[in-house]
Amino acid sequence: MTKLKIREAKIDDFDIIFRFINQLKESEFDKATQHQIFSENLKQQNILYFVAEVEDQVIGFVSCHIQSLLHHASKIAEIQEFFIAEDFRRKGYGKIILDHLISVIKALKIPQIELSTNIKRTNTHKFYENYGFKVTSYKFVYRFKAEN
Repeated sequence: MTKLKIREAKIDDFDIIFRFINQLKESEFDKATQHQIFSENLKQQNILYFVAEVEDQVIGFVSCHIQSLLHHASKIAEIQEFFIAEDFRRKGYGKIILDHLISVIKALKIPQIELSTNIKRTNTHKFYENYGFKVTSYKFVYRFKAEN
């Protein structure tokens, strides 16, 4: 396995992260809107963005939001997006990225990290379970219909 470098994301990483998010969500988002959101989020102390590089090529991205939740009575970290380019999957890079994120969260003295993943991503579920994550809840989504 080639050495992996993990660093904080910066605005210059937007184009590759935009491609990753579109692949992850199997959708094509509006680039200007995504750029605005990404730019705003980079300024937030409670949002962590990391990219992973192999030989100066960005091959992965993880985002984690930290918030204080009443039902936990503490701060909680939640992975919002986690993507590894297809050619780099199943090579141990995902574990290294997750190890890095968890070490950052632990250093911040946050007691728990959570995530949601699409129900159809069974390989991803196995990855998280093998890492030590436990299934503890269901996520329900109610989508509003677009008004004309």
